[in-house]
Amino acid sequence: MDANYQEALKKIESSLEQLLVGKAPEPIADTTDNPQLDRIMELTNMLSGNFSELETFARNLARGNLDIDPPGRRNYLASPLKELHSQLSGLTWILEQLRQGRIVDKLDYAGNISQALNLLIDRLSGESGPDSAAEDHITSWKYHQILLAFNHLQQMVLLVDKDGRIVFSNHPAAKRLGNLTVLRAEELAEQAPALEQNLSALSTPANTFPVYHEIYDDTRNCWFKITSEQISFPDGSPLYLHSIEDISEWKSNETRLKISATTDHLTGVYNRSMGIKALEIAMQNRNHVVSSAAFVDVDSLKYVNDNFGHNEGDYVIKAISGALSTSVRDSDTVSRFGGDEFLVVFSGCTMEVAEKVISRVHGKIQTVNDAGTKPYPLAFSHGVVQIDEKCATTIQDLITLMDKKMYERKTAKRY
Repeated sequence: MDANYQEALKKIESSLEQLLVGKAPEPIADTTDNPQLDRIMELTNMLSGNFSELETFARNLARGNLDIDPPGRRNYLASPLKELHSQLSGLTWILEQLRQGRIVDKLDYAGNISQALNLLIDRLSGESGPDSAAEDHITSWKYHQILLAFNHLQQMVLLVDKDGRIVFSNHPAAKRLGNLTVLRAEELAEQAPALEQNLSALSTPANTFPVYHEIYDDTRNCWFKITSEQISFPDGSPLYLHSIEDISEWKSNETRLKISATTDHLTGVYNRSMGIKALEIAMQNRNHVVSSAAFVDVDSLKYVNDNFGHNEGDYVIKAISGALSTSVRDSDTVSRFGGDEFLVVFSGCTMEVAEKVISRVHGKIQTVNDAGTKPYPLAFSHGVVQIDEKCATTIQDLITLMDKKMYERKTAKRY
């Protein structure tokens, strides 16, 4: 047995002796030619590290210091102490809630401490109610289980008394509203978020209950749905029950559905139904406001699709729709009427002015052609009509007239 081997054994023996008397030994840094012995030294170092971590954790618990990080998951020796740490933290939280007069659930695990705490909860819950000295909180056992059930809901729940004091808030509400204790308008900050302001306004008898209210809170960038009801405490004093649900995701989906229902997916302009609707509005107002409409049809789209592929065909459609939408006013409506057809409604615009706008669109398309980036030309034909008291009487007659003018232009190009 060589000297290195003997020295390693002595260090292992010394480390184990120190562990047995409650001391954390220094790590063994030596290595030998024996892999098995090296592994034993490695395990001894791991045991030493786990013991040191365990000792620090136990001493903090003994001093009542619960605000510490427990040992890592690989330290299996610490499992019982980590469980004790968790239970002591729970007991501390319950005692703090009781100190503040709030309702807590009883502990469901056995033990002398939990039994004593459950007896204390029974005692406090039985002695505090609407006729007791603790009037600031609803803590009578009659309402205990009902209010505890609110903690398991996902939406926020608040109970507010006639003086604007929050007498109960479930866990989601306490987490979202922080340490808010009153909803009196005069005690809220001048720039209080919209949610708190609305809850304060709904906690008065001036409302007609039940109240269903949707608000946008710009401070939190959230939409909330508030359902409020007025109930009575056993002594007859009013209480205001508010259920608050975060509906931001629902609102976002609603907006996306509205956009999807009105927008053409390929081009981003309005779809056919929105174009017809804009045309109907122009027809309804034609006795008071002169408007115009244009029917636009892409030229030679079949040639592009057959010779260069449908992706190029889609590019042509998007290029022309983009030129149209960037040439009109915000009050005008550009819609994709069909596969290669567009309808443009110019609100409060004569036919002469509408023709000038369409000429600008032709100019934009010609600029693209002059750049020479595509092996084919982009072009479209159009027909414009004026919508006034003398125009066609039906939407279909108007579309037929625009379509006829458009084909006259397209035919003239061919010959």
